Amino acid sequence: MGDMKDQGGYIAPALNGTGHTWHHPDAVIFKIIQEGSIAEDSPMRGFDEKLSDAKIVASIHYFKSLWPKEILNRHKEMIQH
Repeated sequence: MGDMKDQGGYIAPALNGTGHTWHHPDAVIFKIIQEGSIAEDSPMRGFDEKLSDAKIVASIHYFKSLWPKEILNRHKEMIQH
């Protein structure tokens, strides 16, 4: 998984393609942003009351624009299988 914080819990993964986010289909990423993490020790809370579905989709498009081409290609291959 990721690095641990001193007080426990995980540090949020980088969204620029160096973290593990790209290993998930867009629908899973959307659900995590909307509802929060399913990991019990994660501080990630959902943004369903703060972000519309369209804004969540726009956020996903934005951080995917930061991914290197190789990671984008690997993500596309992963979700096609």
